[in-house]
Amino acid sequence: MEFALFAYVTLSDLDLDLDLGVLTVRADRCDGDQVWTNCGSQTTRTCSDPNPDTSQDACVPRCHCPGDRPVWDDDRQMCINADECVAYWK
Repeated sequence: MEFALFAYVTLSDLDLDLDLGVLTVRADRCDGDQVWTNCGSQTTRTCSDPNPDTSQDACVPRCHCPGDRPVWDDDRQMCINADECVAYWK
């Protein structure tokens, strides 16, 4: 017996980027106030892990926090400045 799985996606559900001839399909929105990048770090700075190991890091297309708020707060689901993590570091 064979099964087939089909997904119905409209063009309005997708955001298409053309970068050096490579088509990247991504979700229309990022969580919280994250921004999309075609080449971002695999690791995410968080309050509980402010300095993640980046020794095996690679360029991946993904959402990430912007440079002016580079830390992801899992509790509040938003990007923040590192000094806002005080509760975690006490």
